[in-house]
Parts: sequence; structure tokens; C-alpha cells
Amino acid sequence: ETKDGLAAIEQQLAGIIHSAMDAIITIDDDQRIVIFNAAAEEIFQCSAQEALGKTLDQFIPLSLRSAHRDHIRRFAEAGETPRRMGAAREISGLRGNGETFPLEASISQIERSGRRWLTVILRDISQRKQNEERLAYLGRILDESVNEIYVFDATTLRFTLVNKGARENIGYSMAELCTMTPLDLKRELTMERFLKLLSPIQTGQREQVVFRTSHRRNNGTTYPVEVHLQFLQEEGRRVFLAIILDLTERVATEQELQKAQQTLSTLVTNL
Repeated sequence: ETKDGLAAIEQQLAGIIHSAMDAIITIDDDQRIVIFNAAAEEIFQCSAQEALGKTLDQFIPLSLRSAHRDHIRRFAEAGETPRRMGAAREISGLRGNGETFPLEASISQIERSGRRWLTVILRDISQRKQNEERLAYLGRILDESVNEIYVFDATTLRFTLVNKGARENIGYSMAELCTMTPLDLKRELTMERFLKLLSPIQTGQREQVVFRTSHRRNNGTTYPVEVHLQFLQEEGRRVFLAIILDLTERVATEQELQKAQQTLSTLVTNL
């Protein structure tokens, strides 16, 4: 019965290892592969049949192989408890097609009957890094936009993101803006009127609200703006996005045009 129970447990563990989403690779004292699960086959584009009995070197970029072997050896000799790898440096893997890619890894070891095995659990973080780089790129674009961009929380109305152009024009730091709401910049707007402006986009009646107002800078000066407001809701986060156009030059042009029209009208009347 004990043997049957152990066999059942081993079979269950084998099933878990085979179906795991992360790559699981176990190596012996000679750093030769004894377990290579299905996720490892997919990540490294190499079959278990090709991998078993070989060293990990074929999955490590050439320039990192020596350092990686030393790292594994020191970990085994030190008898360390399970820990994550790559906390201070990026772990890189090598696919069967020669492509290198970033990995997140943890390592553990077990000894039995004088023999030692090390197991590495690996996660391909290529997509995550691409997403992070894309977000960072989009963040840079937003921050360098000539228009002022404000994001504020739908519940508290406090700013959560304000781009560089807005911060420089308005004269407040991001730390200061995080304690403020749009009403601190639009002194002529009451809370009641502002909530009325937000209501159509928050309820889905309209996709965007556009209106003109003025912004008050930290130094007390004001300037005319055109506000384009949108409501965004994703993964439980509800925020308003405001894209602000500084109308100072446009208003000045409009005023000059009005003066010219008045002059022309007076001239025509006199004639």
C-alpha cells in the first residue's frame, strides 16, 4: 500500500510538472538535464528527447555560460535554500532558433541517498518586457506632448498624472498636483457645475465633453484653455482624461481680428 501510495504521488507530481505553465528543468550534479517539462519545450523550442542528458549550456547565451555554470555550482555547494535568480542582473535564455530572451527564474535543490538535484523554474518575460517598454515609450510621448495632459481619479477628482508640459506651464510639481483637483486650477467653476460637465461622459451619454475655461497658475496668473474631457474605465480603475489646449495665442488672434473687423465696420459706416 505504501508503495502504491508513493507511486500515485509520483504520478501526480509528474502530471503537475508536465502541465505547469512555467518551464521546469531539473539537473544532476553534472548539470545534466533529467527533467524537461512541456513548458520548457515550448519556451526553448527544443523537445525533451533532445534536451535530456545534455547540459544547460545549450539554453544559455555563449557569453554567459561560464558565469552561469559557476553560479549553479556555488549554489549547490553552499546548500542554499530555494531562492530567486536574477535579482541583481537579468537572466537570459537561448531558444533553439538562436534567439535570446529575458527570463525570470527561481532555483532549489534536494539531496537524497547521497545524490543531489537542482530544479530551476523559468518564466519567459519577453511579452511583459515588451509591454513595459511600450508603456514607457507611450509615457515619454505623453510627457513630451505640447498639449497639457491631466489624468484625475473619478472618485476623489485628485490628479494622478500630469505631463511635463502641463507642470511647466501651471507651475506646480507632481507632488503638489497629487493633492489637488481640477477645481484648484479652474477657480470660476463650482463643484456642482463641474460634476454636471462630467456626468454625460461618466454615464456613457457622450464620449467626450469640450468646453472653454481658464487655468490659474501657481503664480496667480491665468490663461484661457479649451478642455477635452474623456472618461476611462479599465480593470477597476475609473479616471478622467483631460487634454488641455492653451488658447492664449488663439484668443489674442481672435481679439486682433475683432479689432480689425470693428475698424473696417467703422470705416464702411463713415464712407
